[in-house]
Amino acid sequence: MKRDEVSSSSFYDVDASTYDSRWRNRAGATDSRDLTAIVVELLGAERTAIGLELGSGTGRFSPLLARLVDELHLVDISAEMLSTAERKLANEAGEVRVSGHQGSAYEIPLADATVDVVLTVNMLSHIDEPARVFAETARVLRSGGSFIFTTTNLRSVYAPAGGIANRRGKAFGQEVASAWHKPTDIEESLLRNDLHVTDRVGHFYVPRSLQRFGIDRLLTLAPRSAFHRRFASIAPMHAYRCVRT
Repeated sequence: MKRDEVSSSSFYDVDASTYDSRWRNRAGATDSRDLTAIVVELLGAERTAIGLELGSGTGRFSPLLARLVDELHLVDISAEMLSTAERKLANEAGEVRVSGHQGSAYEIPLADATVDVVLTVNMLSHIDEPARVFAETARVLRSGGSFIFTTTNLRSVYAPAGGIANRRGKAFGQEVASAWHKPTDIEESLLRNDLHVTDRVGHFYVPRSLQRFGIDRLLTLAPRSAFHRRFASIAPMHAYRCVRT
């Protein structure tokens, strides 16, 4: 495994049992609500056959994809995160066939052109080489398939912190790999892999280190959809929808 994978695997194997609790305070709930709404919007409502979630974590967003597919594959580098997600989906996925795979986003354990939609949320912030992930995503996607993902924005209002995290190679206050990416690099890599952007939305969130100052209250005052789109260029997170050509 690469450095970023080793870091993420060891951190999230320990973090799996308490991960979901961080979204229960006011700031965490606001973040989760807004990001969930963005993911729902980008996924759309069209049903399809086979879905894949890369970096499924504890299955926080998995039910959003499960409602649209007949078969769902989960891939995560952390065995404990994956196990938590599988237990969650056993209760929430209904008749959807769910298969879990402990594995790498750099080497997705699925055959070529077998997936209709790929979702990955909050994973690329731990990935040093997103271009490799895009290449693998394009490999497993069928022509016309969709790719919905989020990534950190190194040109955002949090750019100074992102630059420090990149130099340190890990997140603030957490022993886990952290990577912030330039939107131009992300979008050029997508195009090189025949993944064409059809939508981009900004997501504003408050880091846990700043939650005690109540900054998250300001976000609740903004009209959600208009705010996230109008100021997308400076948002600390970007959410994309792409189509495989």
